[in-house]
Amino acid sequence: MIASESRERKWFAFNDYAQGFFLNDSFHVHGYTCAKELFDKDITQSRAKVPAGAWFDRFDPNGKECITEDSMRATDSNFVLSLLWVSEDI
Repeated sequence: MIASESRERKWFAFNDYAQGFFLNDSFHVHGYTCAKELFDKDITQSRAKVPAGAWFDRFDPNGKECITEDSMRATDSNFVLSLLWVSEDI
């Protein structure tokens, strides 16, 4: 789970299944993420497959390895929570 505010990552929490995955060094929310879509549009929820590299280090943000992202924006705010699912394929 990743919390973002005003297009920047503020905090995150991983479970044991996420061992070996590391977030990108950038605190800015990548343009290919559902979170970025929520910041840019007047919607409160978005779910899609996104490039793993949009969130994780060691993956190409333009690559074919994908994860599932489900993001929700708090009403009338710039705060977004993103839940990421990593498939066994990557």
